Amino acid sequence: MVKSAKYVLYGVSTVAALALLAVGAVVFIVDGAFVKGRLQQLMSGKHRTLTINGTPTLTLFPVARITLGRLSLSEVGSDTNFVVLDSADVAVRVMPLLSGVVQLELFKVSGLKARVISDKNGRLNFSDLLDPTTPNPTVHVGEVNIAQAQLYYHDELTGQALTLVEMKLTAGRLDGVIPGPVALAARIVGHQPEVDLHATISGALRYDLAKEEIGAEQFLFKVDGHYDTDTLLAELTAPRVEISPARATGSAVNAILKLSGPKRQANATLKMAAIEGTAAAFTIPDIAAEWTAAIGNKPFTGAAHVSIKASLPKHTLDATLVSTLDESAINATLNVLDTDPLKAKFDIGVDHIDLDRYIPAARKGAKSDSVIDLSMLKGKSVNGTFHADALTMSRARLQKVAITVALANGTLTIGPHSASLYGGTLVGALSVTADSNRILVKETLENVAVGTLMRDIARQDRFDGRGSVDLDLRTLGTTSLAIKRALNGSVKVSLRDAAIKGVNLAERVRNVKATLLRRKETYDPSTKTDFSTMRVNFTIKNGVAFSDDLNALSPFLRLGGVGNIDFGRNTIAYVANAKVVATSRGQGGREAVDVAGVSIPIQVSGPLDKPEWHIDYSGLARGVAAGAGTLAKKGAEGAGTLAKKGAGGAGTLAKKGAGGAGTVAKKGVGGVGGVIKGFGGRFRKKQPPP
Repeated sequence: MVKSAKYVLYGVSTVAALALLAVGAVVFIVDGAFVKGRLQQLMSGKHRTLTINGTPTLTLFPVARITLGRLSLSEVGSDTNFVVLDSADVAVRVMPLLSGVVQLELFKVSGLKARVISDKNGRLNFSDLLDPTTPNPTVHVGEVNIAQAQLYYHDELTGQALTLVEMKLTAGRLDGVIPGPVALAARIVGHQPEVDLHATISGALRYDLAKEEIGAEQFLFKVDGHYDTDTLLAELTAPRVEISPARATGSAVNAILKLSGPKRQANATLKMAAIEGTAAAFTIPDIAAEWTAAIGNKPFTGAAHVSIKASLPKHTLDATLVSTLDESAINATLNVLDTDPLKAKFDIGVDHIDLDRYIPAARKGAKSDSVIDLSMLKGKSVNGTFHADALTMSRARLQKVAITVALANGTLTIGPHSASLYGGTLVGALSVTADSNRILVKETLENVAVGTLMRDIARQDRFDGRGSVDLDLRTLGTTSLAIKRALNGSVKVSLRDAAIKGVNLAERVRNVKATLLRRKETYDPSTKTDFSTMRVNFTIKNGVAFSDDLNALSPFLRLGGVGNIDFGRNTIAYVANAKVVATSRGQGGREAVDVAGVSIPIQVSGPLDKPEWHIDYSGLARGVAAGAGTLAKKGAEGAGTLAKKGAGGAGTLAKKGAGGAGTVAKKGVGGVGGVIKGFGGRFRKKQPPP
């Protein structure tokens, strides 16, 4: 027995001696230079460059501690720095590592500068440094001290860029059992819009990553400062929160938001009921919010109640919303079937809402050729419905709105959709494809008061009429200007009881001499030219719409036309010809009958949003002169024929007829010539537009 014990002691002594030799060898072989080389080699394998100034100081046992001087780590395949720091001191106890516990005794960093980028797909620029298959370790913290840190963040999808400066993070002992103090303070600055905020986080924190447990006591998050041109204050308090795989509980969470500026005001409160369930599957029975706000001189009020049920392992979430927004009542449901990739469905119902009240108008001087980025449509699958009893959008008033939405394979389809508007109906569909930035539009309006619709949308009271409009359009492009220039398709318009407002062409013809004497044409909203029917088709090719088949009919006039609308240049160049018909006898008097068949050219030109029009008086004068000459010739021919066939009294009649015809010819040609001569040939060129 004694001998056996002796052998055991010998064995233990031998193992101890070997252990001491091993530790000595490690201390001798594994020094700061060795660690520096291995770290640089590791980063080189990830196509990053790690630069460490000097030789790190290394201690291995019982606490593994490394002290570094200035260090920089580059982006992948680039010379741009991802992380730079002036110094770092990290200490980890060795023995707990043998049981899978990271006992971080000290984490001290000074002069940290980091650059975090989220690309358009949401991928972070340091994701290659993380291993998602590695299980969460148990981490206990003794002390954390990060001073004078700076963190730059840029979201390539939204374009937002923010920088956290003067950042300081401190934490006491966090052992996963007793909550330890945590404090974070930072200044947040940014541009587009201008941001200058101070943020603080404080409270006691308890967490255990291996057990997926987290808890907080007296948690406070506060942000105040300037955002754009506004003064901002946001504050959130959570007296107690406990989340674990076994249960989730705590107290109600409260938040306030105050925004004050020259163009907008807002005051909002939020109260979230205590969470129920577990960390994996939890329910928030009620999130209640109330707010009052004002943008310019538009006040807004509202309230909402939201309930959420989520399962993190299944990546699912169900939410319901009951809300009032001013006088509108909104009910909505959201069902997320998966989050990676996103698969969801929704239903939104509104009794009535004016979207123009909440969507800001385009700013004057805003960039007209903005980039159209549709990458956010990729990799997602969403289906839903929207319905509203009454809806106002772009000043158009719609009723019984029903819209189906489908997003799949990078294509968003808004349709089929339908609505009642201005006494008629709208049906159609719109689709947008991310890969090619392709847009397809098919819309049909039936029995719609088109003039009233255009007055509401474009705020131009230029014409009236009820009928149908068919749009079949397609385009593509990465900018708004490119999309306009690539527009192709057709537009068909068919109206009845139509009218062109601002001019009475019939009156102009009835008093043709007064019309010729006009120096310029002015828009007169009290006058109009009525047509029983009006039809026109446009063929659009590469952003230019062409039409030569305008056909508008009235008892007194026939209207045709030809011209282009250039959407890329935002211009119109169109000439309409109003022709007097012979059926006007008894309506326009002798003078109107005399100019039957004469065309009145009407030129429309200028920017689409504010076109100008005027009558081509020189063309009208030439038409009247030609008509008078024809009338004189026919009068003389008729008189000669009558003289040949008659006898006696017929000769007298022929004489009077020829004389009368000559008089008509003389007065007709002479009258028009006198008008032209009296105004110095002014009608040989176009009059300037008003």
